[in-house]
Amino acid sequence: METMKKILLFAVMILFSSHAFPIDIGQRFIFSLPRTTNTKELKQWMKKTKPAGVLLEAGQLQNRNEVKKLTAQLQTMAKKLKLPTLLICVDWEGGIVSRPNEEGGFVSIPSPYALARAGRSTCFRAGKLIGQQLRNVGINLDFAPSFDLFDDDNYILATRCFSHDPAKAGISAIAFAQGLQSEGVLPVAKHFPGLGLGNHDTHLASVKLDLDQQSFAHHCQPFKQALHAGVPCIMASHAQCEQFGNEPITHSPHAVRYLKSLNPNTLLITDDFGVMKAALNNLTMQAAVLQSLLAGYHLLIFSGTMHDQETLVAQLQEKIDAMPDDVLAACEACAEEIEAFKTEKLQKLPPSSLLDEEKTAALLAQRCVMTTSTKLTQVDATMFSVNLPRIRPSEPWYLENNRTYLAQKLNQEEILLDPKDNESTKLLAESLKNSNPKKQLLLQTFFYGQGVWNSIQEQWLKTLKPYQNKLTIFSLGHPYEKKILPHATIIELGSFHKPLINEVAARLAQKNIETGADRLMQNPKKYLSNKRFGLVCHRCSVTQVNGAPFDQPSLKASADRDAMSSSGRAPFFLPDALVAWAKQQKNKTKLAALFSPEHGLQGTKEAFAHIDNEYDSQWGCPVHSLHGSTRIPTSSMLEGLDLLLIDLQEVGVRCFTYLSTMVLVLEAAAKNHVPVLILDRPNPLHYLPASGPMLEKEHESFLGKIDTSFIHGKTLGTLALEANKKIGAQLTVLSCVGDEAAHTKFFNHFQHAPSPNLATLDAIRVYPSTVFIEGTNYSEGRGTEHPFEQIGAPWVNKNVLATTLNNKQLPGVYFEPISFSPKRIPGKAENPKHKDALCHGVFVHLVDHHQVDPTIIGRALLETLFDLYPQQSTWVKFGTRYGIDLLTGTGSWRETIG
Repeated sequence: METMKKILLFAVMILFSSHAFPIDIGQRFIFSLPRTTNTKELKQWMKKTKPAGVLLEAGQLQNRNEVKKLTAQLQTMAKKLKLPTLLICVDWEGGIVSRPNEEGGFVSIPSPYALARAGRSTCFRAGKLIGQQLRNVGINLDFAPSFDLFDDDNYILATRCFSHDPAKAGISAIAFAQGLQSEGVLPVAKHFPGLGLGNHDTHLASVKLDLDQQSFAHHCQPFKQALHAGVPCIMASHAQCEQFGNEPITHSPHAVRYLKSLNPNTLLITDDFGVMKAALNNLTMQAAVLQSLLAGYHLLIFSGTMHDQETLVAQLQEKIDAMPDDVLAACEACAEEIEAFKTEKLQKLPPSSLLDEEKTAALLAQRCVMTTSTKLTQVDATMFSVNLPRIRPSEPWYLENNRTYLAQKLNQEEILLDPKDNESTKLLAESLKNSNPKKQLLLQTFFYGQGVWNSIQEQWLKTLKPYQNKLTIFSLGHPYEKKILPHATIIELGSFHKPLINEVAARLAQKNIETGADRLMQNPKKYLSNKRFGLVCHRCSVTQVNGAPFDQPSLKASADRDAMSSSGRAPFFLPDALVAWAKQQKNKTKLAALFSPEHGLQGTKEAFAHIDNEYDSQWGCPVHSLHGSTRIPTSSMLEGLDLLLIDLQEVGVRCFTYLSTMVLVLEAAAKNHVPVLILDRPNPLHYLPASGPMLEKEHESFLGKIDTSFIHGKTLGTLALEANKKIGAQLTVLSCVGDEAAHTKFFNHFQHAPSPNLATLDAIRVYPSTVFIEGTNYSEGRGTEHPFEQIGAPWVNKNVLATTLNNKQLPGVYFEPISFSPKRIPGKAENPKHKDALCHGVFVHLVDHHQVDPTIIGRALLETLFDLYPQQSTWVKFGTRYGIDLLTGTGSWRETIG
């Protein structure tokens, strides 16, 4: 065997000693595109450098139509020179790293940090939105996303990172990368092995990462996830890391071997040599670049002048041509790998989803402002704003007639502060001294300008420290702000792009919705005075209204006391509020009984779990389970009650069991002559019309007791009034108060999980499409971080399934191929389907939830699975009946599918 290897190596050396295939060293580079409008000069430059790719900078991305013309011109030039397809690249991460200009026809996205807080699907949609725009203008590679870890002390990367948690950073960044790839744009995982530790800036000086093996593994984890997930390209940083020797990682063959051991098919790219001092390591540019080429990196980025690039190529070509044959062979092998990579990745583009870009940008802003905001209410305030164009000349839209975009939107008086003028701190201090002490203070900051941390704005924050209790900051969400002003309210925008500012302005103008619980607590005496009452509720039963002295310690036991609502205040668990109020009354008023539905009072029990009664609760009354030995309140449970309250948050579909609980409670109340007061809540699917199968009488069950379509398009209170026409209970409904905008705002702050496996708004929105999988032997994602958002089984070919489903071109949805392993999760999934097995399937992304028809998506999923895997696919039974019949309310789906 060893002899054969030597023969092959000798043959390769002979082959390349004859220079049968001349090596164009430019094919190992991505050069920044020269800033010239002279076509003749550009052609000459390309002829001399023959690059593998070009990097477009901000000044070349000002107008979308012009960019499209430019990229077409570049590819034509390359073709005439008989060069492989060019990698045309951009650096667009979102947030502060957004090179294309909004005024020129592009739309922007929030910061990676904000995207990750909004969830995996939001990250995917953001990548897809960028990918669609880049594809449209002929750009095929994006130097994004960053897999570095967020660090409070790192002002260089800050919100460019998705998370401080390696697993979440990896999951979020991979989703973003998958979004880019779904549009045929190549993502690049950067900056290996992670620069998210401290104030490291490889632009300014050499950087040495002092990482012990545990820290190294911690920071490398997201990159390992990326390589195992098949992210096609990875960028190495110029930092030094002792795990790879005493030289920049971009010079290290050890680093190359390590990365190839994780995924031999990944294209290895270096960070920019042209603008980063850390890249040189006391070498000349030519020597440093040569080190990287010989280390085995496929592509090197080099930003520089046209002359510098041409000179470097000429010098390197001479050096390489004089190299030993084995070096030439390795160089040629790298060039061939690059060409093969391009052929595989760039020749056939996937079908585009044709996102409505403006609408998608607005939806992303909506989701991110929701998760990063802590308070959004209109106030009488004095506003101070950074004069952003002074440090970001490419953002002229931000300022008009000496007023910022946000101040115009809010019609707010403001004082502009110059971030390049030390006197601005004095102006701020003087203005604060003369301001009305009763007014709130607003501040807009933007710490980065021309690639440099802005220390003058840091002084602004320190000047504002005595006023932080009445200060709200609209900002990038930089970690330093929280350190300097821990008691200020910080609205973390992640960037100052138009969609985000529009969303902030809209939120400030919108009123909050009032739920039935809020209306009750505005005047509890009207409904509860001198009554012994019971309450059917769960963890979503919260109120914003101060109907009682809520500073009592007992109220801090709320299941969701730390969750923030749309008004910016922590909501109060309704039983807490009612007990506190009742204690202040001088009569028999008392919360005498609580009743819990499926999942229990605190929402910690998995689906179908048996829940026992609790006779000694912290609220001084029994907690009767309606998902245990009985699902109907018994006469003894209702004995002595003057009124029964119902406050349940359902999710807009008939099979969600809280609706059945409500019907059974009404029937018991009618039988026992107990009046009922329903405290209504908004429907999270309020934007969807009624659709799907109607309930057939023979398929009625606890998964469906109301004669309505699968997606009912109504609230619990409205459904109760309709059902009660047959039941005849003494029923009153306290409806919600608020318009459509208020409903949207309410659910964008929806942070109380109606059930353990519907913990996010994304999961709730996709649930009507994927809940039908429960009726099959496929996993609906229970036992993973994304129940109902992903489905699959061990026997599925994920790429075939995703392609088949995407080819159906169902409106508003995209199917991402994915693998996952369901695990036991106490309280959420004790024994999930295919536990501990590797499942393959799809992640269901609602790229526009307004366009979807969930039941059509659900049926398409079932039909495709049964068509592709007829031998493995089966319907499962719930007891003695088919689950799919009970979920859909009809037998027709089972009879016509499979």
